[in-house]
Amino acid sequence: MAIWRIYEDWVKPEQFDVYEEKVKHLADRAASAKEKEVWDAYATAVGDAGKYYYAMQAPDFTKLAAQGSAGGMIMRVFGQKEGAKWLRELLLGSC
Repeated sequence: MAIWRIYEDWVKPEQFDVYEEKVKHLADRAASAKEKEVWDAYATAVGDAGKYYYAMQAPDFTKLAAQGSAGGMIMRVFGQKEGAKWLRELLLGSC
């Protein structure tokens, strides 16, 4: 049985397009960098609009812990300076 780690993010309706563009940019950069971690992304289709979920699975807690966090993956993909800016924009809702 798989163990799951799930992150939830909420985006203001007026920021949907910009947010999705940033996430696509992250996915493209991760693929070109051959990032080992894989996150599945889901958006709410019915109910509260603007909720996005990112899920990662592993066979056990040890392997899940070894995979790291979404923030760590962002820092690896973009580097310290650009990654910190990306996370700051995400947290402040200015993306």
